[in-house]
Amino acid sequence: MNSRGWCARGVFNSLQAAGLRITRSASAYMAARTLAHDKRFREVRLTDAQISKLPPGAIIVSGPYNHPGNPHGHIAVTLGPVGTSGTQRVFIPIG
Repeated sequence: MNSRGWCARGVFNSLQAAGLRITRSASAYMAARTLAHDKRFREVRLTDAQISKLPPGAIIVSGPYNHPGNPHGHIAVTLGPVGTSGTQRVFIPIG
């Protein structure tokens, strides 16, 4: 899904389709807490340069207000190299 405001829904639907059901959250940035406590994911700390080279399948969560007027943050599943903007938390599916 490439529509503003629908990123969390797209990621949650994609994870569910892949058999990885997780609790949905009201805002994209809130998914970081859920993923951090889910044993099927491992949080990794990376530099912006490393984040830009992530392989497909990693989940990147940006905090609230990552862009002016956006209180919900952003979440995305990488499909290849990505750009970064601000503070992100990165989660890698395990297994």
